[in-house]
Amino acid sequence: MPVVMGRTVGRVGYGMMGLTWRHTPCPQEQAFRAMRCAIEKGMTLFNGGEFYGALDYNSLVLLERYLARYPEDADKITLSVKGAFRDGKADATPEGIRKSLDNILAQLNGRKKLDLFECARRDPNVPLEVTFGVLEKEYIQTGKLGGICLSEVSASTIHEAAKITSIKGVEVELSLFSTDVLHNGIAEACAQYGIPLIAYSPIGKGMLTGEIKSLDDIPRHDIRRLFPRFQPDTFDINLKLVDQIKELATKKGCTPAQLALSWCTALSRRPGMPVIIPIPGATTEERVAENSVQVELTDEEMDLIDETLSKFEIAGHPWTSVHLIPAALCLSVPAPYAEQTVPLVHISNGTLAGVHSSTHDQDFFFRVPYAAPPVGNLRFRRPEPPLGWSNTTVRQADKPGPWCVGNNINLVGFSLNETMGMSEDCLHMNIIRPHAVDNVWSSPLLPVLVWIHGGGWQEGSANDQRYNGTFLVQRSVEMGKPIIFVSFNYRLGLFGAISGRLVTEAGLDNLLLHDQIQAFTWIQENIAHFGGDRSRVTIMGESAGALNIGHHLLAPDRGFFSGAIAESGGPSHTNPLLNETEAEAAFVAALNATGCTGASEPLECLRGVPAEVIQTASLAMPLGLVQDGELILGPGSRLLEQGRFIKVPLLIGTNRNEGTGLARLDISGIGPVNNFEDFVELVASNVRGRALPNQDVRRLWDLYQDEVDNPSSAGLASVVADTGPSLGSAYGKATLWRGDSFFNAGRRFSNQIWADHQVPSYSYFFDTITAYLSPELDGAAHFQEIPYVFGNRYAVGWEEDPFPADPSLRAKHLALAEAMSSMWISFATEGTPNNHKGK
Repeated sequence: MPVVMGRTVGRVGYGMMGLTWRHTPCPQEQAFRAMRCAIEKGMTLFNGGEFYGALDYNSLVLLERYLARYPEDADKITLSVKGAFRDGKADATPEGIRKSLDNILAQLNGRKKLDLFECARRDPNVPLEVTFGVLEKEYIQTGKLGGICLSEVSASTIHEAAKITSIKGVEVELSLFSTDVLHNGIAEACAQYGIPLIAYSPIGKGMLTGEIKSLDDIPRHDIRRLFPRFQPDTFDINLKLVDQIKELATKKGCTPAQLALSWCTALSRRPGMPVIIPIPGATTEERVAENSVQVELTDEEMDLIDETLSKFEIAGHPWTSVHLIPAALCLSVPAPYAEQTVPLVHISNGTLAGVHSSTHDQDFFFRVPYAAPPVGNLRFRRPEPPLGWSNTTVRQADKPGPWCVGNNINLVGFSLNETMGMSEDCLHMNIIRPHAVDNVWSSPLLPVLVWIHGGGWQEGSANDQRYNGTFLVQRSVEMGKPIIFVSFNYRLGLFGAISGRLVTEAGLDNLLLHDQIQAFTWIQENIAHFGGDRSRVTIMGESAGALNIGHHLLAPDRGFFSGAIAESGGPSHTNPLLNETEAEAAFVAALNATGCTGASEPLECLRGVPAEVIQTASLAMPLGLVQDGELILGPGSRLLEQGRFIKVPLLIGTNRNEGTGLARLDISGIGPVNNFEDFVELVASNVRGRALPNQDVRRLWDLYQDEVDNPSSAGLASVVADTGPSLGSAYGKATLWRGDSFFNAGRRFSNQIWADHQVPSYSYFFDTITAYLSPELDGAAHFQEIPYVFGNRYAVGWEEDPFPADPSLRAKHLALAEAMSSMWISFATEGTPNNHKGK
């Protein structure tokens, strides 16, 4: 078996490029299955690229997510990554190397050591000694990198490099369609120095699978349609060789792809040849399994293949001319994503440099500060405006920032298993817009859709990739209704919801809402510089994010927004405010948990406590907001009855089985719900001392019995009423009460109030069950509309694919995702979800 970096790898490796380097990346769960199959089949030499996909979803991001789920696979993989390539050019300067390596290591997030690094091309302007010196001294000797590879180099470069450092591999194209390296000295040089030759595109960019029989078999947006070998005047010529290979494969009892890969590895035994490891890409586990099969080719069969090749002259260069397609797709950047033009935006604080995605023709601006870092003396204070930066300094806004410090609430279907980077310095926003050509916004100012994440005020982030606004912006452009998407972090746990007498006296109640007010203020002051219309801002949130939306709708009107979308929450949803006694008890509990009891200046003491202590303390007490007379003027239902709300169009809705996840959380604390007494306890545990009279609880119990006896499409539907010992014989009733009291009743009441005041309002009811949840226990649960609303057809950010694997069923779910995302866009642009047909 081949050995790379002293580690045994399979005769065939695995190229990750195709998983993310395409117009339509394959779903994350499908990619995970393909990767796991490769490891199980011994294809453990993984090859990725820093630029294989978009910044927020490339081969490294995907691998990091895979290893977060399967950490035991990290040591099984030998990982080689290409980088040091920007703006269509090699950048092997010390600065370019550092930027590339640091980015790669950051994206791997400590999940996997970087075994091998290769500059994607040789930089003609930088001596090899300089490049290798940085790699060896700063990365290999410090244990950050295992070794150095070369990519797409000449034989002379291999000889030159081998005299300077130890080269662990050379990646070049080799297949039955591309045999140049066997004759131009590259293979010979590798053999001379004992360097493995890593063969990319060993199946001829898919041609040698035998599955491509006409140009119509190549997807419309596939980059291969730009390559000379896949043009009408060359395709049929090259197909003749494929037909010959298929005949040989049939006689051998294997597939054409297996024959092509076995030919590559069999070359290794010829005199003067190096060890050759092909790295085919595959996006399904079935194709991976096929590629893993090696057939033994005799010398006579190898000679027959040589004879077959000698009779054909391959038509067309493997790549395309740099003059025929945009720079991001040129020969020097074989990827649909590259930083072609750095988008620059000048705001009052300074200049921001974002990143351009040519895949989606969008500009991304990440980690844009909307407030000063709330650290040190600014902890437990209202947010202050962000500080400016030097007029001569451009602030890089090309990578997402950390999540705010929080805690996993363990809600089924919502909470992530991954540990994300967290920091108190987190008050950042992300902005996604259609591309501004030459950094000039010449179009009319666009409507703005602002996302506020949920998470029980304990977890969540604008950087959660399940909230990736790319697909919404893309769909808006397709509809002819372009928007700008904005999302932001806000402080969580005690950091954002500390309460108590001293807190109130200092004017520090409801800090998380003040963070949001500061974000709205920043948008009003700056969004026009990005091409956004500050008079057409729609705020949108889910769960706790929708509760935030509700509070802003009930606060004094400052002209921050012109419409609101509330998913599973809103202005009238059950969320009891802390009274003075409860707020003070929570403050005392915070002091006890942080060692600040007895401090002469309790707030100052809390400002000096390590962040992780505050984080842990947040779990030990009830979190809630308080009536402060400034942002929260009273209970939501009372304010609505009095007509004291901001009268803008509202889109509000709930999911059919909102209560399943929350009921399961309740049961994990109080035990299964089997009878009326258990039901009373569950109700009491959720109303914090405001218990309903027993006769009212009994009435609910009896009413829900009708639904248990006759499940309806708007009630339990597929959710079972009696789960047995695990959750209780009255589980169904528990979920119904949780869903109705916390979500459904508030939706109906809010719609009625809006209608009474003749303000446009729209209601939705989501009843689709995602693929990874249990129909019997979860149903159409809380949070499950999110992939549909965001049009996230590739399941980016999801640990498990929410869409069914069955092609026909998946198509229906994706059609629903397109319809829902289109409706949300229609609401953001026109104030109604019903003009969603678009183009």
